[in-house]
Amino acid sequence: MPQKSISSVDARQLGPTLIHGARVLSPASRDATSLAVDNGAVAWIGQDAPGPTLFPDAASVNAADAWCAPAFFEFDAAADAGVDASAAALGVVRMTSDAPVLQAPGSAVIDSLVAGDLDKLTLRADSAAGGLQGVLDFLDAAAEKAGHVRVAGRAPAIVGLGAADLRAISAEQSDALAKYGVSLVVAPLLGDGVSGADLIGLAAAGIPLAGTCWDGAEFRPWDALATLTGVCDAAASPARALSPRAAFTAATRGAVRAFIGQGSGLGVLQPGAPAAFALWNTGELVAKAADDAVQRWSTDPRSGVPPMPDLEGPAPTCLALVDRGEVLFDSGVLGAAPGSGSEQAL
Repeated sequence: MPQKSISSVDARQLGPTLIHGARVLSPASRDATSLAVDNGAVAWIGQDAPGPTLFPDAASVNAADAWCAPAFFEFDAAADAGVDASAAALGVVRMTSDAPVLQAPGSAVIDSLVAGDLDKLTLRADSAAGGLQGVLDFLDAAAEKAGHVRVAGRAPAIVGLGAADLRAISAEQSDALAKYGVSLVVAPLLGDGVSGADLIGLAAAGIPLAGTCWDGAEFRPWDALATLTGVCDAAASPARALSPRAAFTAATRGAVRAFIGQGSGLGVLQPGAPAAFALWNTGELVAKAADDAVQRWSTDPRSGVPPMPDLEGPAPTCLALVDRGEVLFDSGVLGAAPGSGSEQAL
């Protein structure tokens, strides 16, 4: 399924580059400080010391303790909103996809599934067509004709759910969403956002979450994360917010899964994956879990829980944004001549 990033600036290809002195968020290494990029992909992740020997001809970039993490991804409404690529300066990769967002799908869509002509199912919950239950009824009908495996294999996602819709999801609906592997796209900055929604409960039920940082006028990724992690309050029980790690995953890997599907490699930094990342100037990184009575992971550094920027502090500043090896934004840290072998520094 073709996808492309949207940019009003002339993106340039990043040549062989070794970024060192960073704090790299990667499942490949808990304490990585270096990342090598070559041919648009992550070539290596590890500690600083072996990097120059492994990549002697790469341009050297001193990240000066910047946080290196997967880029934020935006599709859906933001991709149709006509906003410019100022999003790139905020660490946001805007994407288009050939897969349409289907509203009130019917028998023609099911026929396309049966024929194998539809690679992705992105569905809008339209109140006039039964809302969430209408979408689930369609998935049941599609599975009856095309088979459960084919429907679930199209990485179905649902957009258009507000806070009231999220709060109203029943146990039966939750089970159905998990059965088909449906991603729920939540918009914390639109309307009433996710107010009162039991996000932890949805995630615990096996429902993938995707987050958008579009507020109807601009992109605010860190405000979106703060909202996703701050919906819990004593007056709104049983509302439960996400941990910073889960919120960040929803806005990166979760968004990719919802609008592209699995298999692209985007949304996570590991060797062989597309080089799609941002460098951030941020304060001290902290490890926090959601405000839940039962913690499902430890915040002890020895547990391997990755620390994140403190969402209660100033928002991080984007220093550079790279999408599959293309530089979409650079404050100067990556330099003007990639692959020259020169040393760049913040």
